[in-house]
Amino acid sequence: MTEVMKTISLEVVWEKMLHHIHQEIHYVIEHRLMDWKDLKDGCLRVEQHSMTPKQSQRQILVGKNGSKID
Repeated sequence: MTEVMKTISLEVVWEKMLHHIHQEIHYVIEHRLMDWKDLKDGCLRVEQHSMTPKQSQRQILVGKNGSKID
């Protein structure tokens, strides 16, 4: 995996987050690429962690009962 591909995957998640979160907490969210796997069926599995400094921000990020997580 190249650094360019890592950057692109982080930016795609960031962009999606901006569309779903209408508050300004996205500025304090830290993203980390944890894992990247090419699957046998040709798909790509990307695991990223998004961290926020406050519990209340995490609740906004994931939504009620995880409703904002796809």
